[in-house]
Amino acid sequence: MIRRHGDWQTRFDAWLSDAARAGFKWGENDCCMSAANAVLACTGADLAEPWRDRYETAGGAVKRLRAAGMNPRRLIENMAAGIAADFTLAEIPPTYAQALDVAFLPMESTGGLDGVLSVCDGQTFIVFTPEDGLTRLSFLYAARLPGARAWRI
Repeated sequence: MIRRHGDWQTRFDAWLSDAARAGFKWGENDCCMSAANAVLACTGADLAEPWRDRYETAGGAVKRLRAAGMNPRRLIENMAAGIAADFTLAEIPPTYAQALDVAFLPMESTGGLDGVLSVCDGQTFIVFTPEDGLTRLSFLYAARLPGARAWRI
């Protein structure tokens, strides 16, 4: 079971500030790693340990996901669901997401991938994309996307 540090909100704010300053970078601050980095900062649990320092490009990320046996049409969703299962994270309706919860959001403009991972700040879903860097998606828009999934942290 993952437990939040007592000062997780302060840590979350620090993570967000640092991540925004760093900008998007494959393998370090992309949508998947940024969500995992937020959880790591606030809990100490590294959801992305098997993926860290293993890719530096979009193609490298896809190659690693396929090598791990992920369905080519649902790479990000399957990876997220697998990590959630490994850490016994409870799946919740995306509309119930709270600050620090992680969500898979199916989106088309993500370099050919099936969607993005995001972290909820309680009011929006935070996503890092190569096109826009840090992006805040409207909570209701993102939570209601068909196929969206979320996990409690």
